[in-house]
Amino acid sequence: MHPPSQPAGPPTECGAGVALGRSPGAPDPARPKSRWRTLTLFTLLTFGFPTPAASVLSLDLLQRELPFAERAFYDAHVEAVESLDLATAAAIDRSATQFLDLQAAMPDDHVLQPDVQMNLAIALAAAGDVESALAFAQAALETKRASTGPYDLRLIPFMLAEGDVLTQADQTDAAIMAYQRAQNVTHRQLGVHTPAQLLAIERVIAVAALNDLDHIVDIQHKMSLRIAQQSMTPDVIATKQLALADHYNLRAEETPGGTFVSPDTAYIPLRLQRGQAAVSYYEDAITTLRSLDDPVRLTSAMHHLAQTWSMLDRPRSAKKAARLYLKEVRARFGDSSVRTGSALVSVGDIFLLSRDHRANEYYAEAWSVLEAAPDLRQELLGQPKRLKPREIRSYPMDRRPVHVGPDDPLIVRMIYTVRPDGRPGAVEILQANVLAEERRMSRAYLKRMLFRPRVVDGVPVATAEQEHVQPFWVGAPDALFPWNQKRLEEKRAREEAAAATATE
Repeated sequence: MHPPSQPAGPPTECGAGVALGRSPGAPDPARPKSRWRTLTLFTLLTFGFPTPAASVLSLDLLQRELPFAERAFYDAHVEAVESLDLATAAAIDRSATQFLDLQAAMPDDHVLQPDVQMNLAIALAAAGDVESALAFAQAALETKRASTGPYDLRLIPFMLAEGDVLTQADQTDAAIMAYQRAQNVTHRQLGVHTPAQLLAIERVIAVAALNDLDHIVDIQHKMSLRIAQQSMTPDVIATKQLALADHYNLRAEETPGGTFVSPDTAYIPLRLQRGQAAVSYYEDAITTLRSLDDPVRLTSAMHHLAQTWSMLDRPRSAKKAARLYLKEVRARFGDSSVRTGSALVSVGDIFLLSRDHRANEYYAEAWSVLEAAPDLRQELLGQPKRLKPREIRSYPMDRRPVHVGPDDPLIVRMIYTVRPDGRPGAVEILQANVLAEERRMSRAYLKRMLFRPRVVDGVPVATAEQEHVQPFWVGAPDALFPWNQKRLEEKRAREEAAAATATE
């Protein structure tokens, strides 16, 4: 690698190490760099760097090509960046140490000091020294802001790097504020719908989603879509529409069916509101994707649309969307393709969830189409698959039975047969350490499940000896089972009456 273009005059040839670019005994009162360096080096020498758990955070913000006039600084910076790019634990440790040495060797008023500080913060954060990384990231931002002013576009990488380190330090609110400050700078300089803010928006969405801040995720996803619609290609618009649809779909799945939120929508369950929003964005994405030559994403969006209607218990809409999805797959990939076979299975699932016996016809055709892909056929049709519920729910109990240890799991273990219609039958309890009421509830819960049956020679068949483990935990009675609450209140009343009688 060769140095970038340099100002007139030869590069300064300096020695390596801490003596680079600094006269002996030079004062350092302007910033607490020496204190940070001392603390950081103490941490490194005493405890070592933790092994990074994932790829290097903020690598997209790394300042790779800095126009150093001093060749020694340039070479040291190149070595540190190359070490960080290796992304192994030892290489990241080495990169952090190299950036520390370089930053300590540079004069305090060096024009590239903030850029090196930001790179150092990125390396330290990747190594796990988040406290020192945050100090350097904030110092870099303040130094850069002092030289450029508060609304310069060159501040954006520094603001994003500060937000990334705050995210790693689990300071969610502060991280989101840092990202939004970067967003505000782009608004002020380039306009409200500039694509330059997408880096900040994507980070806000990621952090807010991890912390269940759904309102922020909603706003930022919609802002991202508006930006795409103003100035970006249909391909990007479709991507944003699908992201919004997936977001609302996931929120709808996680919302209990009887939840209501406000007087304005008192008669519309929140699950349905969110599901309908997902449907709307899927339909918009399908319209956009029809203008593009992207059959994979088009058919995937149509598949998700049908599944969303099914999740909302709208069987007519679900089956209509599923048939359109299958028709599109056949037209795009052919009647005998593997994709068509998989689509037939998915459509069969939607018809089965809609209590429509025609599901068996789709399973039979899928068996025939997938004959050329025996492994996939075995995976899809060779054993029962639970369709509803998607996740096993753990239910609460009033108290832990006296015969169960404090660390023992509370479970009911059952075996059952998946019938050809997808319903469980012949349920037997093999093991249980809970009370009779919980055993009855476990049976009822299992019998409400629905499975894709095993298919043999195109015909759904029964599958015996299937096992289900129903977990419980000690806590308040579940609001979805009001009879539990009523029994608990009656039981407590009897206990209080007995205690009062004994006292008398």
